[in-house]
Amino acid sequence: MNVHLIRVSAWSKVLLTALAVMAVLVLRPLGRLRLWEQRYPCLMHGCYANVIGALAALALNDSGVVAAAAMIVYSSVPLLLLKLEGA
Repeated sequence: MNVHLIRVSAWSKVLLTALAVMAVLVLRPLGRLRLWEQRYPCLMHGCYANVIGALAALALNDSGVVAAAAMIVYSSVPLLLLKLEGA
């Protein structure tokens, strides 16, 4: 079911976009994630837990793409706001 949903669902595009945003925010500039971990430890632990939950939903749920995309938004938006705050 996940393979079918990846091909036809808009949620797969949301998931891929959110993952790309998170990857760019974490990798550019180097060390930004460590700074955020020191400043906002509870927020970063929540983001990590959300990403782990999204991966579990993707692996264990029959419509995991939809569940993972809906969950990952709650991690990517705060990271975007942190990036804007530092800009």
